[in-house]
Amino acid sequence: MIWALMGVFLSLFGACGNLPDKANARAVIPYLTTRGFSENVGGEIKYSTDVGEVSGGECRVDLFDGESLEANNVSRGPRTFDEVMTGFDSNSAAGILVYVHGYNTDLERACRDAAVLAYRTGFLGRILLFSWPASTTVVTYWKDERRIAESLPAIMERLDALGERYGYDKIKIVAHSMGSRLALDAIAAPSQNQKFEDLILIAPDIDRERFIDALPVLQQRVKSISVIVSESDRLLMLSQAVNLGERLGQASDFVAAGVEVVDVSGFEDLGFGGHLYHLESDRVGEILKLILMKDPVASGH
Repeated sequence: MIWALMGVFLSLFGACGNLPDKANARAVIPYLTTRGFSENVGGEIKYSTDVGEVSGGECRVDLFDGESLEANNVSRGPRTFDEVMTGFDSNSAAGILVYVHGYNTDLERACRDAAVLAYRTGFLGRILLFSWPASTTVVTYWKDERRIAESLPAIMERLDALGERYGYDKIKIVAHSMGSRLALDAIAAPSQNQKFEDLILIAPDIDRERFIDALPVLQQRVKSISVIVSESDRLLMLSQAVNLGERLGQASDFVAAGVEVVDVSGFEDLGFGGHLYHLESDRVGEILKLILMKDPVASGH
C-alpha cells in the first residue's frame, strides 16, 4: 500500500502543465554528477543509475513564468570539471548556490528543478547542480540510499574544491529530501577547518535524532543552518512508515540552538503531496531568497 501511494504521488510530482509558447528566461545550469554514463557513436551521452566517476556538463532550460512557474526544453552538453569550475570566475563574488536534489529525480528533472530554484532565488548564472544517480523507479528507495552514500565522498571533495577556489564564505548549499543526507554524512565530517556560508535543508528525509547527534560537528563546517519543514508533507509521512522514525522535515516542534527552523505547514500553495514546495510555492521561494540574502525570516512563517 505504501509503495502504491508513493507511486501516485511521485508520478504527479513529475508532471508539467501546458506551457506558453515563449520562454521568459533561458537558464544555463552547470552540473557535476556521479552518474555512470556511456557515449554512443554520435557523441550522445546516456546516464545510468550506477555510481561512477565524477563528470560534468551543462543544461539549458527554458523557464515559463505564467500562472505558475514551469521549466521545460532541457538540452545537455558535456563539460570538463575545470570548465564547470571556471564558469563561476566572473560572478562568484556574489556567492554560488549548490543544489543537491532528492529521491526519484533523473538528471533532466534535476536540471529543471535547479533552474526553477535559481530563478526563484535570484541565482541564475550562479548555481551548480550536484546530481547523484537517483532512480525514477518507485521501489528503489533503499538502493537510492546506497547510491547517495556512495556519492557523498565525491560531492564533498568537489564542495571543498569550490571553497578553496572561491572562498568557503561564498558557498551556499541547498539540499532537498534524501539529498539532505549530505548534512549528516559529508559536511559533518570535519575534513577542513573552513566554514561554508549557508546550509538549507528543505523537507529533509533524515532521521531527526541523527541530525541532533551530528549537529555539533556540522556547526563546525557551516556558519548558518536553516531547516524548512512541513507537517503536511505526505511523502515524508510515507518515509516515516518505511524508516520507522520521524523525519526531520516533519518536525514543526524542532528546536536547536543555532538552527533556524521555518515551518510552512499552514501554507496553501505547497503543491500536491506537499514535498516539492521549494519549487511549487511562491511564498517558500521568497523565504529561501530571504535566507540566502541574509534577511531575517519573520517569525510568523
